[in-house]
Amino acid sequence: MNFWKNAFGGFYMIRTYEVVAGDTPCGPVTLKFIEIKGKYAGPTLVLVSGVHGDELSSIGGLYLFLDELAKLYGEDGIRGKILALPFANPLALMQRTWGFQLSGVSDVALHENLNRCFPGDPTGTFGERLAHVIFTYLLGMTPDLVIDLHCMPSSSCIIVDPIAPDAVSRHSGIVLRDITWNLAEKLGLGVVHDFPDEEYQKERLYSSLSAAFIQAGIPACTVEVPGGPVSVAESEGIVKSVIWNAVSARTLNIVPAEKELYNFPVTCPNAWLSRSELGVGKYACMPGPRAEKSGFFRPLAGLAKGFCKVRKGTLIGEILGGALEKVADVRSPVDGFLAYFSNVSMVSEGDRLCWFFVEEKK
Repeated sequence: MNFWKNAFGGFYMIRTYEVVAGDTPCGPVTLKFIEIKGKYAGPTLVLVSGVHGDELSSIGGLYLFLDELAKLYGEDGIRGKILALPFANPLALMQRTWGFQLSGVSDVALHENLNRCFPGDPTGTFGERLAHVIFTYLLGMTPDLVIDLHCMPSSSCIIVDPIAPDAVSRHSGIVLRDITWNLAEKLGLGVVHDFPDEEYQKERLYSSLSAAFIQAGIPACTVEVPGGPVSVAESEGIVKSVIWNAVSARTLNIVPAEKELYNFPVTCPNAWLSRSELGVGKYACMPGPRAEKSGFFRPLAGLAKGFCKVRKGTLIGEILGGALEKVADVRSPVDGFLAYFSNVSMVSEGDRLCWFFVEEKK
């Protein structure tokens, strides 16, 4: 981190904290937290990336932001504190997998999903122990906003977990839902609610990192950027721009007012899900249809990149059999935006094929 030391002059502004999360036969797993602290008191922003080990643009974009911040501002130019955890899941990152396999005799699924382990358990599976260390350490920093950075196949959006109407902020006692949505909408991308309650419970999304902080009274959201088909550089650019919007004077006011907000999709053309496209309505994630037959799944050519408006019953793809004959049509079950398709071409019966953003009725 020499470039940060030189940029800041007094490198005491940047500290790296190493916390041992657990032991393995190959040695301890250590988490490295980066803290950037300004000269003046102010809010605390927590940034987490790499919860899923194959979503590399989330990590690259975070480092791009940290690099730019170091080059642009010294200690006099920053209020408050930024705490970053770039490699939240070192095991999955080393294996380049969504989840990780630690033991052949584990009592969990083949690849444990860290983002279904929060707030964690100090005596549970390795994933639960890892989640416990992350959550406990970050909660102790009393953050004003937690942003969990991820990648989805093609679209960009900000996802807000369900928040009880009577839930209040741990800091201010103000309605948590209002604060969270207000902050999320200033990050520049379209904001959507998570899955409907039945699917939310079924997918155990209440055990995600963002949900755990919401349950603790801390504003939190999940930022999703394209993992494809856009370039890695553009995906990382979206991450970097979202974080700049978070620290801007109109959001958390960590950096001076002259820093302009990034405008999507002008700055990043493939940040498809923008407020300009979604309008003023509130949207929710909605799982799409499952495969009725096994075979080769082929989205319609004009829809393959995702994020486009479709009507209920619209043909959106087809499943081909072994001789490439069509064995099933795939149609939209809803009116809404086709968010993204599954990133696999071969499917089995019951595989989820795509996801939608559906406008919530007032």
